Amino acid sequence: MASAALVLHALAQEEGSTDKVFIVSDNLVHLAIKDMAAIGILVVLPGEFINMLNVAAPTRVEKALLKTIEDLEAPPFTREDLLRLLDARGAIDTAKFYASKWNMKIPQQGVAVGANAPLDGDGTSGSVRDKGPLKAPCCLD
Repeated sequence: MASAALVLHALAQEEGSTDKVFIVSDNLVHLAIKDMAAIGILVVLPGEFINMLNVAAPTRVEKALLKTIEDLEAPPFTREDLLRLLDARGAIDTAKFYASKWNMKIPQQGVAVGANAPLDGDGTSGSVRDKGPLKAPCCLD
């Protein structure tokens, strides 16, 4: 992963691009965060990355979040489920932002809402986890 980020960073510099290069990972222990930052590659946790995206482009992030809710139909995935998942994964600022915008409260961990089961220790309900990782919708391009 780090080598791919280094190559991407080098190519961006060759092209004169000002794009930022990120490594998004739950495992920051084995990544040289300070060394990568010194050359312009940011290493961040997934929740931190979502928070950064929301600061940069809240309209696009909201569109992506609502598309995720719309796409997850069986079982249904509600706004409450999404807020709880964002909070559990460290995107606390984003969860608070949309809870306020949608006039909702962030449900507590382990409290069932809607048709979904309580969250497991990893911040997902079994039904959502069984579908595999959530994929970014088309609308963030």
